[in-house]
Amino acid sequence: MLWNIDLTLVDVARVTRAACAEAFETVTGQPLVYLAATSGLSDSEIFFEFLARNDVDGEPDYDQLPDFIEALGDAFARRRDQLTATGRAMPGALEALQGVAGMENTVQSVVTGSIMPNAVAKLAAFGMDGYLDLSIGGFGSEHYPKASMIQFTRMRAEEARKTSFPESRTVYITDAVRDVEAAIIGRATPIGVLGGSATESQLRAAGARHVLPDLTDVEALFAAVRAATGGVAAPAEPDDHHLTEPLAHLRRPASDRTAEMPPVAAPAAPSAAAASADSSDERTAELPHLGPDGGEDQKTAEMPPVTPPAEPPAPQSTEDRTRPLPYRGPEDGATGA
Repeated sequence: MLWNIDLTLVDVARVTRAACAEAFETVTGQPLVYLAATSGLSDSEIFFEFLARNDVDGEPDYDQLPDFIEALGDAFARRRDQLTATGRAMPGALEALQGVAGMENTVQSVVTGSIMPNAVAKLAAFGMDGYLDLSIGGFGSEHYPKASMIQFTRMRAEEARKTSFPESRTVYITDAVRDVEAAIIGRATPIGVLGGSATESQLRAAGARHVLPDLTDVEALFAAVRAATGGVAAPAEPDDHHLTEPLAHLRRPASDRTAEMPPVAAPAAPSAAAASADSSDERTAELPHLGPDGGEDQKTAEMPPVTPPAEPPAPQSTEDRTRPLPYRGPEDGATGA
């Protein structure tokens, strides 16, 4: 069984923010003014989110991440005495770890975005580290996506215990939507806990089939783990009396349903008279034009005669068209050009 730490087992957000701000300014030379949403992110991912959010460009040919990780560990270590003063264990978290530790054939560890020294300090401050095998856990120091860390942790557990831990029996308990998605990618079953900012509907939409309000009910946790790992049989198929009558009818054998159907009468054969009326010759025969008295001649007589068009005048010969016009002089009343 794998656990997330922040807001699933402990809440030490104030110390974490202060340590991140100090480490960020130490490495970049600029203060951390704008925070970023960090739920479900590793410490290395958080650093790059801070760079983008605060519009800080990294120096060319200089990898700032290792220096940030080192500075973050130092800044957190200087604040270890503040963990219990300003932080808290999540409700029921310690009792849940104690209860799961008593389950047979179960190994508990963590998959967290925190670097290893900070994760150990968080758990030790509230007496939780003794119930977890932290030697096989996945930490933000590895710079891998959480889905990969889930797989690596399961394989390390198999190697350390010399036994098989199937993917189908690997559970990841978390409060973060990103962690639920990572669990599905990493082939573990996520169980959501309402400890962070995510709502139940958001956790379920991400893929968590089981969501607990907190960890105070250990029996509810056990039931969710058994259901997630196949410890509970699937619900039985409902009987006919749970269905409406039409649906129950459809569940009966096809032979019974067919027997209840009324027989369908075959269409009657066409009569000889109808067949004769549909003969091809009669369908294609032309109908006569009938006048008012039923006579065809009378309708034709009423139509006025059509006058043929008049003959067009004969075209003028070429000789006539080219004949010169007679000259008209002044005595004829003509004016000069």
